[in-house]
Amino acid sequence: MKGKGWCPKGPPTRKANMPHRFDGAACSLTHCSKSTCSLLTACCFAPYAGHIMYGGQDLIYHGWLLPRVDQVQSWVMKEFDAIKGGTWVTLEQLGDDCIEPLGFVKGTKEIPLLMRLAFLLSMAVPYATKVKPVAAGLSNASILVITWLFGYFSDSHASVWCLANVGQGLLMLADPYIWPPHVSATEGLLPMNADAAQSQSVPRRKEKRRLFKEKDVPENLDAIVIGSGIGGLSCAALLAKAGKKVLVLEKHYRPGGCTHAFTEVGDNQFDSGIHYVGAGTLMKTMLGYICDTPVHMAAMGSKQDGYLYDTFDLGDPAKLIEYRKGREALVSELLTKFPEEREGILRYLDHVKRSSSATDTLMYAKFVPKGFPFRDAIVSALYGNTLKYAQNTAEEEVKRFVKDKKLQALLAAGQMIDWNLPPGEVSWLVSAGMMNYYMNGGFYPVGGSNTIVESIIPTIEKAGGKILCNASVSGIHLDEGTGRASGVVLKNGKVLNAPCIISAAGYSNTFEKMLAPEKLHQAGYDLETAPSKVLQPSHSHVCAFISLDGPSERFDLHPWNIHSFPELPKYEYDITKMQKDFYRDPFSQKEPLITLTCPSAKDPAYKKDYPNTSNVLLLAEGMQDWFAGMPDVDAADRGGSTHGKRSEDYKAFKSKFEDMFLERLFKYYPKTRGHVSHIELSTPLTSAHFLNSPKGASYGLEWTPAHFDPKLQETWFHPVTKIPGLYLSGEQIGYGGFYGALATGFATAMHVLGAGKFLALLAGSDLIMPKEEKT
Repeated sequence: MKGKGWCPKGPPTRKANMPHRFDGAACSLTHCSKSTCSLLTACCFAPYAGHIMYGGQDLIYHGWLLPRVDQVQSWVMKEFDAIKGGTWVTLEQLGDDCIEPLGFVKGTKEIPLLMRLAFLLSMAVPYATKVKPVAAGLSNASILVITWLFGYFSDSHASVWCLANVGQGLLMLADPYIWPPHVSATEGLLPMNADAAQSQSVPRRKEKRRLFKEKDVPENLDAIVIGSGIGGLSCAALLAKAGKKVLVLEKHYRPGGCTHAFTEVGDNQFDSGIHYVGAGTLMKTMLGYICDTPVHMAAMGSKQDGYLYDTFDLGDPAKLIEYRKGREALVSELLTKFPEEREGILRYLDHVKRSSSATDTLMYAKFVPKGFPFRDAIVSALYGNTLKYAQNTAEEEVKRFVKDKKLQALLAAGQMIDWNLPPGEVSWLVSAGMMNYYMNGGFYPVGGSNTIVESIIPTIEKAGGKILCNASVSGIHLDEGTGRASGVVLKNGKVLNAPCIISAAGYSNTFEKMLAPEKLHQAGYDLETAPSKVLQPSHSHVCAFISLDGPSERFDLHPWNIHSFPELPKYEYDITKMQKDFYRDPFSQKEPLITLTCPSAKDPAYKKDYPNTSNVLLLAEGMQDWFAGMPDVDAADRGGSTHGKRSEDYKAFKSKFEDMFLERLFKYYPKTRGHVSHIELSTPLTSAHFLNSPKGASYGLEWTPAHFDPKLQETWFHPVTKIPGLYLSGEQIGYGGFYGALATGFATAMHVLGAGKFLALLAGSDLIMPKEEKT
């Protein structure tokens, strides 16, 4: 099929007075079969055949951008060969012997590579992140990526885009058979947006102790995961579903990290870290992939109150600001309380929505495989978008939109107990991400946070794996000859071997305690660029776990949080200044920032398991430096602990917080006065002991703008380390909180398994999710 025309029946002739068109609307070629013309038109001009987005961007480039940045030329296709493709020349170069030009375009003959890459991402990313089920979206995205790469290396761009259309069309036809609309693990389960009363029949998961015994270590392990937080558990569960035998080692005597719950105090159950989540569709789907039984979530608030999840006292308890489910409810509340800031509020919320892409691109960068074509360019673009929204502080960004100081404080740091850093220091990405995360309401795991852990563990065990606690890892074993990670060293010196080691123990534990500096240097790490040079551990918490001698209804406990800032007016609503005074001396303020939350009111299963009782948790920021000079801190700095035998100085200082917390409880829940049956306090040293976090840090390394530096992210916070066989998971490689740590487990599993096996795993997995009821 070679010559000066591409119609198989001979040179084409133009119909009289008809323009030559290739847009599928009219064909100017005579004696050309309709099917042949239609096929060539569709394949050579795929934008009109299906990919409207691609075609629109093509027009933007050729019709608008190019004329403004480059000299415009007219190009025609002079010849076409089925194997070699077409021959493009400028209009001036077209010889008299050419009967009919085969194609015409104004501009350059090729769209630049980076723009074509942008076109690809603008279609593949929405498929991968927005289409449900996730496996279907990932499959469609894979078709686009694979055909794009094939098209690039074969120089057959348009034809391969047509192939992508055909492939996607076939996939969509098969979609209902490959991915049924819903896979239900059981019947009659709790919907995510159900009122609390509907879920009282959901049983609380029974805790099972899994203490380390050497005889329980499985043989022929495929991987060892250090740390059983949600980042480690999610990665281990995905590997298990791929047929891998995984051992998860946990220093605490309970698995789960910040996801575990405990029952040792007050004949009650308290959560160690999860107090509410923003249960978006993607988060529910991710849990569905890794759980063996469904995790039920109850909406905070109720239908009657609009699913209220957060309230804020900024110095006037009679005028609380209330956050309810949905953007419309949020806009209504803010405009009611701050009517003069209407334009700024709307612009702020639009900016929050745009900024949410920064957390997405941060995670997308962690999924791009090493060695992937154009990886550097792709990752640079992704980190570039993240840095765009991460480089300023929350305080700086909010001031761009609103002028009212009270509103500035609310929008920049109303939920700061969720990241523990004042608005003048925390990255805007964190503040905006948290606002967007809870925009569609807050949720609480029915039965407490421990139900999440107990739902995931069987997935690991069914593949022959184990979760063993009281197993302190002191080091990562590297082969002398190859430098490859091949095992872990326990505190007693015992080495457990596996070809793949995954640390979900956090940056400081991994790089500063488990790996010697010389080993890091040999692997290619520059210790002068280590994150600890520019980032400090995040602040910790001081908490009060309070048990009451009656049910929640007796004390009017609410299923929403109260963020209490009573002293804010004294500081002219400058939260950064207020908190810095608190950091210097926690007792310098009569009523410092405290958040109150009531697990017994949020959990619809609580009443059945703990009748005639209730509980409240109060949280304030905490600093280990307050305890400086005490032997308890000295022991913690050496890697030890005085838990169970605390010094008298420590006990005396800790007890001062008791009255502070109790008075705040009575302020908002006055009926509880005289009904406190037990109060237990925790400090940064408590967190350091039980969670193995340096200085009791609640959120890893502080979330300042410097945390999101692309070099740090790519070198120190990436799932794949410079040490062969060693991977990272958990909040250290993504962002803090339950959702961020959960997502990192998926990124790490993809790198361990390889992209192909990982996508096949998702495509072939059932989603173990509660049966949702549409209301």
